[in-house]
Amino acid sequence: MNWLMDSSPLRPRGINYLTGRGFSEVILRRFGIGQVESASALLEAAQLRWTLDELKQTGLVTDTYGQARLIFRNHTILFPFLDQGAIRYVQGRAANDSDKPRWINLAGIQKPLFNVDAIKSHPRSDFIHLCEGITDTIAAAQLGLTAVGVLGAHSLTPDHAELFSGMKVTLLPDGDRGGDQFERHALALLRRFNANVSVLRVPRGTDIADQIRPKKD
Repeated sequence: MNWLMDSSPLRPRGINYLTGRGFSEVILRRFGIGQVESASALLEAAQLRWTLDELKQTGLVTDTYGQARLIFRNHTILFPFLDQGAIRYVQGRAANDSDKPRWINLAGIQKPLFNVDAIKSHPRSDFIHLCEGITDTIAAAQLGLTAVGVLGAHSLTPDHAELFSGMKVTLLPDGDRGGDQFERHALALLRRFNANVSVLRVPRGTDIADQIRPKKD
């Protein structure tokens, strides 16, 4: 995964997209965000270093009838997941809202928590914020909060929840049905591990990332 991010610096197109949504260049550098320029060139370079089976084990490559394909498309923005300073996972996001799917996960690899190192370095007496998704987590960090993200309403697992044992946790759910599901699921699971859980709700139809998005005239 380190090789992928080293080979994929964030490009002007990605910077413009993310700063247009209110993210500062400082926060983009802090989270080490990158971007695929050419999926075919990246795949070709990877195949010079690793076998197809090795690449498939990372979740970066799939194959249909023996034809290898990088899961990320051209211009996909890359978000690395660090655990004790090492990149353990990468999620991709289309740099164009019309591209589907917008979010791309590694093939066959379990989704970890995003920014999990924040838990391990955070004083257990202080609040830590649990967000629904990467961009909400980064937005919360830009707002000065210590935040960790889960990838989906039901993606928080018992193993994840145990990391918050005995901590003060504030949930930051999206203001929609998925956010309601995330809130119920996370509350029940975190309380099993004696976390002190509260909820900070945003207006319906919004999420925490909307708090940094430039306001339209």
